[in-house]
Amino acid sequence: MPPTPALTLYIAEKPSLGRTIAGALGGGRNQKGVIRGQGWAVTWCIGHLYEQAMPEDYDPALKQWRRDALPILPNPWKLKPRPACREQIATIKQLLKEASRIVHCGDPDREGQLLVDEVLEKHRWRGEVQRAWLPDLSDGALRKALARLKDNGEYQGLSHAALGRSRADWLVGMNLSRAMTLANRQAGGDALISIGRVQTPTLKLVVERDRQIEDFQPTDYFPLIARFDQQGAEYEGRWQPSKQRLEGKGFDEEGRCIDRAIPDQLAQQLPGQPAEIRRIDARDRSEPPPLPFSLNELQQAASKRFGLSAQRTLEIAQALYERHKLITYPRTDCRYLSREQHGETPAILAAVAGNGYAELAADADPSKMGRAFDDKRITAHTAIIPTANRKGGLNSDEAKVYDMVTRTWLAQFYPDHRFKATTVETVCLEELFVSKGRQVQEEGWKRLFPPAKKNPEGEADDSSPLPALRQGPAECRDARVEAKRTKPPAHYTEGTLIKAMANVARFVEDEKLRKILRENQGIGTEATRAGIIETLKDRRFLESKGKSLLSTQLGRQVIDQIPEQLGNPAITAWWEQQLAEVEKNAIPLEDFERRAITWITRLLQAVDPGRIRTPMRDAGGGKGRKGRSGGKRFTKGKGGGGRPTLKMIAYAERLAEQRGEKPPRGYKSNFETCKRFLDEQGKGRD
Repeated sequence: MPPTPALTLYIAEKPSLGRTIAGALGGGRNQKGVIRGQGWAVTWCIGHLYEQAMPEDYDPALKQWRRDALPILPNPWKLKPRPACREQIATIKQLLKEASRIVHCGDPDREGQLLVDEVLEKHRWRGEVQRAWLPDLSDGALRKALARLKDNGEYQGLSHAALGRSRADWLVGMNLSRAMTLANRQAGGDALISIGRVQTPTLKLVVERDRQIEDFQPTDYFPLIARFDQQGAEYEGRWQPSKQRLEGKGFDEEGRCIDRAIPDQLAQQLPGQPAEIRRIDARDRSEPPPLPFSLNELQQAASKRFGLSAQRTLEIAQALYERHKLITYPRTDCRYLSREQHGETPAILAAVAGNGYAELAADADPSKMGRAFDDKRITAHTAIIPTANRKGGLNSDEAKVYDMVTRTWLAQFYPDHRFKATTVETVCLEELFVSKGRQVQEEGWKRLFPPAKKNPEGEADDSSPLPALRQGPAECRDARVEAKRTKPPAHYTEGTLIKAMANVARFVEDEKLRKILRENQGIGTEATRAGIIETLKDRRFLESKGKSLLSTQLGRQVIDQIPEQLGNPAITAWWEQQLAEVEKNAIPLEDFERRAITWITRLLQAVDPGRIRTPMRDAGGGKGRKGRSGGKRFTKGKGGGGRPTLKMIAYAERLAEQRGEKPPRGYKSNFETCKRFLDEQGKGRD
């Protein structure tokens, strides 16, 4: 009997990527869950095929929430198949029996590494495994990556970091959410209190900002503007009070004049008075193009310019990467490119020229290698840039995001924006007035972007040019006093909250922890921040009003009544630092888990029903009847019209999130659909 030919099995993260890889290999025969070619087969996961087991999978008694059962500490940890993935798991199991070699084609990040690794571990694969790193799915880049495989063992740290995060988040969610919910029930509340190591500090950021706005006391202040003339050349100057004046009455700690009588008196005295230009400082300056986007920066820009939510921007970017293959891997924290990528510039320029940017691409200089091309600044990924593929069939939002990515990449091959910055100091009645202006010398990369809106507050516009002036005599023509009022900080939008999460170090006083947060780029990751905001909205802790994100009454109650450590971003800094060490193989996964368990056990001791001063109620007033077990049995509420209770909806969302899948269509509007989903998950009660 002839020997069985060797089979190389490629395992992708999702079906769309599997089809793309099969195409790069020359195409093959489509079968259920696999594409077969000559000597190779491509199969795929559907996201995570396995999920963390629930507490009751370890011990049926844990299905009932009891304080004396905490902490729940799995040992050993269990994974179980996701119900919707059993068929694909069976397909992969059979393929592994045929395979002589595995090529791991998960997404190029922690989670992508883990979800294929856990399949191989679950099926006890001990053969050869190579890793394909796929940040760019365009045909040429994909073939190049498949020809440059590495030993999968080199990426073990990524997998362990993802597994450590998953287990630690499970420990926090299962233990502290149960503890807080039970404490709230004991105090007379009925709300499910969801706790997360990132979501809770994020909620605290919004609550504190909202209260800062509510407590804000506006202050009136009165800037003085004088108009001067030097031989027909007119210009304006802003009054700069002397140090002696600032130390007297009528000025606040920011140097603003809060006593209108002072500038009013000067405004009456200045017109017609001789003045002198004592100093002119004119300097040639240049401004380099903005760096290409990371996901964080892309989400901020899309929120500010188009009002897109962080989650929507991530979905669009993922579609542009996977379905359209028009941009590189989007879940990146890096804004730099490798020097090797510079060699791909002509091909990408040709593609974007054909995608509607012919004139802009023609003016780009492909030989220019600016600050964006820096191998020393590269992390696991590079910045988001367009690929060498041609576009077609983009919807309106996809076109907007592709346009932002493309223009920012094109800017790397344009000259710097050059201008002359001028500062003029004028003295009149022994008072100093400062004028600033800017004269554009070369538009450079700025021609790629629409001009910013004019300042709606009427502040002095330093971007306008000053007339030709020289040191020497001038004259004050007139003066005016403007009435201004200080404003509170703006409410968070999804874009600015993403930025605050990334820059949360500035909210931490401890210098060591602040340094850790800076090094690890804040709380959450590029890939998870949008989902965290969505979770907080689903929990009814946050709500959207226009572009603004506001904390709800329930969200504020949660922050007010949890142990302070749970909302402290410094704790998350510790987690992130530890996970980074795991990723670098500097500490074993087991050490991280032991430290996490110690921290969670201490926090459980701080959860006390006595802290619950205001029992927290379900935001929608769900009407499910209490079952004998002390939990909530889900039943149709009075007058519900067949709609599920808000408690059912929230619970379905929590289960779906834990399993990494979406709730079924109609779960918010149809009682039976929502109830069936809960029953299928073995979770008839909360």
